Amino acid sequence: MASAPRTPRTTAVSCASRSARASRRTTRSGTSGSDARRTCHEPAEGAVMSARCCMWGTLASLLALSVFTSPIDRHAYRPAIARQAALGDPAPSGESLYQLGSVWTTDGGNQVRFGELKGYTRVLAMMFTHCPSLCPTLIRDLKAMDAAMPAKARSATRYVLVTIDPEHDTPTALREFRSRMQLDPKRWLLLCGSAHDTQQLAAVLGFNFGKGDGRNYTHSNLVTILDREGAIVHQEIGLGNDASRAAAVLESARMR
Repeated sequence: MASAPRTPRTTAVSCASRSARASRRTTRSGTSGSDARRTCHEPAEGAVMSARCCMWGTLASLLALSVFTSPIDRHAYRPAIARQAALGDPAPSGESLYQLGSVWTTDGGNQVRFGELKGYTRVLAMMFTHCPSLCPTLIRDLKAMDAAMPAKARSATRYVLVTIDPEHDTPTALREFRSRMQLDPKRWLLLCGSAHDTQQLAAVLGFNFGKGDGRNYTHSNLVTILDREGAIVHQEIGLGNDASRAAAVLESARMR
């Protein structure tokens, strides 16, 4: 039986220089808007509440296993919940990420709460659309992983990309990014939110990010897998992972 996953150490990687260290932003700011052309600093009115070859093998295995997640696996993200409290926000009382009260805007301009995402295994990553290399590479790796999954696992899996740059990544920018990356709208959800909600989500996940030069960001390269109820069942540093864990998880899933 596979051992319980360890909470990963999220090493910050700059999109311009991989040697840069990340720092978490704590400034809370926002502007309001009324349609899909608005920035994503602020939800719509009334809605304010608070990665290469080895990688895809590991994540595909973990996705197949997530349906059978054990209570031990689910404890892996609790240290990340503590990081949310460090920002002064109350942590969810249970284990589901979907208990967060934040409201997000899709690339279609619609409002969505995390609680509405129940029912599918979700692969969640944070990124920004004008990232020069790291984010597009991670998404290509996720697409390769998806293509390699068995049909039943693929049909039960959905992807969520949340921008860390809501000032510039408007719904229009997210739509352009979807088109550029050829992301199926039926299976890939692209979201932007307020600066506060973005920071809160990053804190819960243990995702580090901060402003770099110009419009660039320094950020972690973290992929999070959620079960159908929104519990974090595993996290992976996106690139360069050891595939031996994937083999252990595959065997564990096969024996269940």
